[in-house]
Amino acid sequence: MKILVADDDPVCRTVATTVLQKALHETVAVPDGTAALAALLAPDAPQIAILDWMMPGLDGLEVCAKLRAANLKMRPFVIIQSARGEKADIVAGLDSGADDYLAKPVNPGELLARVRAAERMIFHQCELKNQIEAMELLIQRYNLLGEIAGRQAGQTEIAGVENPQPAQVGLPAELADGKVEAIVARTLKELGLGENRSRRILETGLHPAAEFTAWAGIILPGTNLWVDLLLEASAGDLEKLCKKSLRRAGRELEAPGVLAETHTILSAALKTRIQTRDGNAFAPLLSRVRPTQTPERPLPRILNHRSHVFAFDDCSLGLTLVASECPPRRMDPKQLQPLDILAEPVFIPGMAGVPLFTPGAVLNTRHIERLAAMALDGGDGLQVSVFQLSEIARYFYH
Repeated sequence: MKILVADDDPVCRTVATTVLQKALHETVAVPDGTAALAALLAPDAPQIAILDWMMPGLDGLEVCAKLRAANLKMRPFVIIQSARGEKADIVAGLDSGADDYLAKPVNPGELLARVRAAERMIFHQCELKNQIEAMELLIQRYNLLGEIAGRQAGQTEIAGVENPQPAQVGLPAELADGKVEAIVARTLKELGLGENRSRRILETGLHPAAEFTAWAGIILPGTNLWVDLLLEASAGDLEKLCKKSLRRAGRELEAPGVLAETHTILSAALKTRIQTRDGNAFAPLLSRVRPTQTPERPLPRILNHRSHVFAFDDCSLGLTLVASECPPRRMDPKQLQPLDILAEPVFIPGMAGVPLFTPGAVLNTRHIERLAAMALDGGDGLQVSVFQLSEIARYFYH
């Protein structure tokens, strides 16, 4: 943790920073409230602030009040310390916006205990903030997806003419060239993008002049296969795609989202086709979009791929399918990483047949902590079977 210590007494300031540094915390020390407020409003602000009540410039309570008025997304955890230890003083300190109160002289053990409590609070605050941001992103994406779908309401499905061709080694038969072209042609027409003409390209697997790439992935557990789907477009084609999909120009930063949601629909159609024939496929991760590879961060080398360019009216999209082996790995809960994907269900201990997590679940930090706790609470030897992200998926998700 990065911790601010604000105290006009140099001895108190030195003692507090020494105790915190021995506990491996990063410290920032300032002698007055004005400097403390500036540090706490900076972009790299400390997560915890230990403020003396009586200081030059602004006192600790005034700093608390100004932090509360600033309406920060992540307000630091504030501990007021003071020689004033009466109950009325403690009440005044907490009412000013402080989260905790320490009476001077401060005991080092108590100081570290209060900091550990603050760390737990900050962890949960960060987790809640991440969940809220993820939910806001989902709402934005599904609103956009709903608008795209709503614009096409009432259109009937157009049957595609399939032209089966032998599948390239590594890709499932249901993703052979002619079948992919038929599914994509039908989906693009359902999205109101008109008739399209496709051609297969074999050289690099990348759409010429592509400036944005959307990613989606499908896992086929029965064959331990991961298929990355890359949908590529130029900035100009994205503007046209917005106008065709939304019947309006895309707002700022909206065009990449339209590409991502178009890809969501395309990958869902391809996944459904696989499920219809094979009965076992899932796409557990949201599609992602980013500017096409740069020299500083090139896209991983593409092997076992097949590429198409779909042209409709005056714009085009490139679709590349990349196959890679994805055998499940059995791992101890301590070895699990966020974004590992469950290959088998995990059952609640002592409750046979009641799954805690089902196949296809994407593990987050809280899930991993829960699995680790299960292993400690009598689940000795607990092994979890997971699929791990392909190299291309890691490129888009990290």
